[in-house]
Amino acid sequence: MSNLIKFSQFNITVPFNEHYSIVFNTLTKALLLINNEELSKLKSGVSNLNITKDVKRLLKLGVLVYEDYDEAGKVINMLKNYRINDIKWRMNLVLVTSYRCNLSCPYCYVKDNLKAYSTEYGKDSFEVRDITRLIMFLEKQFKKNKFRVLNLLWYGGEPLLNIKFMEKFSEELFRFMKAYNIAKGDMMLITNGVLLSRSDIAQKLAKLQINKIQITLDGIPHEHDKIRKYPDGRGTFNEILKALRNIFKYTKARVILRINISRKNVKHMEELIKYIYNNELLAKCEVFPAFIIRWNELTDDEKVQIYIKLYSILAKLKLIKSKPSTLRYLLPCPALTTSSFVIDPRFNVYKCLDLIGLKEHIVGYIDEKGDFITNKVYEEWMSIDVSSYDKCKKCPYLPVCAGGCPAQAYRIYGSYNNPICSWFFKAFPHILKIYVNLSYSDKVTQL
Repeated sequence: MSNLIKFSQFNITVPFNEHYSIVFNTLTKALLLINNEELSKLKSGVSNLNITKDVKRLLKLGVLVYEDYDEAGKVINMLKNYRINDIKWRMNLVLVTSYRCNLSCPYCYVKDNLKAYSTEYGKDSFEVRDITRLIMFLEKQFKKNKFRVLNLLWYGGEPLLNIKFMEKFSEELFRFMKAYNIAKGDMMLITNGVLLSRSDIAQKLAKLQINKIQITLDGIPHEHDKIRKYPDGRGTFNEILKALRNIFKYTKARVILRINISRKNVKHMEELIKYIYNNELLAKCEVFPAFIIRWNELTDDEKVQIYIKLYSILAKLKLIKSKPSTLRYLLPCPALTTSSFVIDPRFNVYKCLDLIGLKEHIVGYIDEKGDFITNKVYEEWMSIDVSSYDKCKKCPYLPVCAGGCPAQAYRIYGSYNNPICSWFFKAFPHILKIYVNLSYSDKVTQL
């Protein structure tokens, strides 16, 4: 073992004030405030011939490592293991209940994807008779992989347009889970929300055991109604408010309010945040700002500046109710694993929500016996190899990024197996400082 101890390559260092800096390790999630003078010494290296109590602690936290320790190699092996083994305790299942939708949002990628994938390839919604095949698939997967937890996401189109299927499937699913002693993870619904303005639909959510719901706003009322609207042009803002009232009345689900940002509405975002803060219903939600892609899309540099500004406002108003994702998650997107399945009404399987409806991204299908039959596209996904990305091996965000989004890589390069650097990591040091300042400054360890 080397006599020299070095500063971990996975440390993100951000000046906090005149005397201290924030140090965050993306692998171990260690978060500390360290005196700048001491930090300078640590970055220069420490001899292991004179290890102090603080150095021992930093070694344990992964902020310091021995010089001959191959950090990047460990993470690459961890990511390979994560793909096949470490995630085997949990299945992530997405059911696209229907490709149909009751709205006509101009940026909808599902609608655009389906233009290249017409109905000649199969039906657009699951039917009750399909439940047997889905349960057979689950049974075979759980027996084979010994999963202990199931995460389920209802998706579309608009999933609630097929509420009958959702009810019948849930009945069979919960019987199956009880028989196999499978724990319930996230039971999530992503919806435009308008059908939940009907109390009879909203009351069904408890029976479906949904514990997380995402609904979207695209701006203050009149701006939102220009974008998220019915085919006849009617807006939906007031219906979403009614839907939220029903959700809070009939369920205990956590509500995520996604606010979509594009060049079309960005100038109204601060006004929208103030509107949310001053509205009793909206203020109960956890606000999640997200950028629209492929429609009035902002540049990466614009996204960085806008996100930092909006995050600061949201954090100060306590409308962001959880840690930034980089602080919460040890590992990257579950689409990279063998335990994630996105299944559409035609029993086609995809790896990513962004790719549903695109025939060239189908990774396999569920046959009539419930077997998952893979193809060459699946093999391409499973052959993604971050160890071949030289720049990623040196990047401090490798443990949480793993080379970036394969779907985005395909859009840019025509291949899943290419490194993609997210704009978010340019914003993250600023987000980290805001987070520490407003949320946990009294709890962060100080040296």
